[in-house]
Amino acid sequence: MRNQRRGLKKEQGIMIVLLLVLWQGLAMKVNNDILIPMPWDVLNRMLGDLARPDFYRQTLTSLGRMLKGFGLSLVIAGLCGYAAALNKTVRRFIEPLEVIIKTIPNLSYIMVFLIWLGSEGSVMVTSFCVLFPVFYTAILLSQDLLDSELQDVLRCYPETPWIVFWKIRLPQALPHLAAAIQTGFGLGLRVCVMAEVLTQVRVGIGRQMSYAARVALDMTGLMAWTLWIILLSAAADGILGWLKNKVESSL
Repeated sequence: MRNQRRGLKKEQGIMIVLLLVLWQGLAMKVNNDILIPMPWDVLNRMLGDLARPDFYRQTLTSLGRMLKGFGLSLVIAGLCGYAAALNKTVRRFIEPLEVIIKTIPNLSYIMVFLIWLGSEGSVMVTSFCVLFPVFYTAILLSQDLLDSELQDVLRCYPETPWIVFWKIRLPQALPHLAAAIQTGFGLGLRVCVMAEVLTQVRVGIGRQMSYAARVALDMTGLMAWTLWIILLSAAADGILGWLKNKVESSL
């Protein structure tokens, strides 16, 4: 297992180096920082960001918006998924709603909720709508995979709903839910930033990216914010992946 992880990290490192070399080559070929800035210039901008208090304000504001939609979708999807697993009528009721939510383009959510709720509400509710199907499907699938023999035992020796949930259904759902959370964080952050760009919020990563691209023509700043999003997603993915492995090993 350790050798596999080392091999994977080595391959990832090689790919990152190749991408940086390609980026440097294209930047030297074009020789125009408005189109493609040098990697070193972007790195210097990112290091400068760390010394600016406003950088943390912009970043934490975007993360806060995303986490509101993330948390809301996780709670509601959990309740709906558990109810749908127990009751076929509830499942049939939720199924078309889930299909509709999944098929509506993200841009439609952003524009409609912008008119209804304003820029702040649009970002949060759009994140909720994008993440709800991810969490709902994970929870419902975990309950559908519950061992049939175990279900027969529960029918023969019934327990209170709370004990069944705490001792059986929750442990069954945790690995699937952990994987969905790991996927959902990066997805939610990308959708949140896209919504911020389109709704023109006053504070946030999307606001800074929009200003850099549309007003200042600052490709260095735009690339720096893009790399910050990648780093935030990668860090969250690593932490959540570690927690997922801990959950799976404890069950």
